[in-house]
Amino acid sequence: MYCLTSIVPKGMRRWLVGSRFQSHTTIDFIGVERGPDDLVVTCLRGRFRDRLLWSNFKAIGQPAIVAVARAGWHIQSLDDIANSIREGRFDELELERARENAKKNLTWINRSSSGPPSQFD
Repeated sequence: MYCLTSIVPKGMRRWLVGSRFQSHTTIDFIGVERGPDDLVVTCLRGRFRDRLLWSNFKAIGQPAIVAVARAGWHIQSLDDIANSIREGRFDELELERARENAKKNLTWINRSSSGPPSQFD
């Protein structure tokens, strides 16, 4: 085993060990779309792209809620859309309006902070 570790560069060794034992994972909210029974959330968790049902995404807790807010979305509007899908009264226009509001909010968030400019402009 010693010989195997001696051939792995130090930077790579730190990356491998650090990726296995991360205490918290950052989540980046990418988008949302209609699924058969629920909203489907696309996000980045750590370095990996993931697709989760809205109910499962919310179950992650505060990191997921923060990711939604950072992306400019409103949790209550996503909850309402998910409920309408489950109840069979989904309207695509409602989801489009939520997307447009998120784009406006993200533009406002990016202009009011020192972060990079929005890609949606």
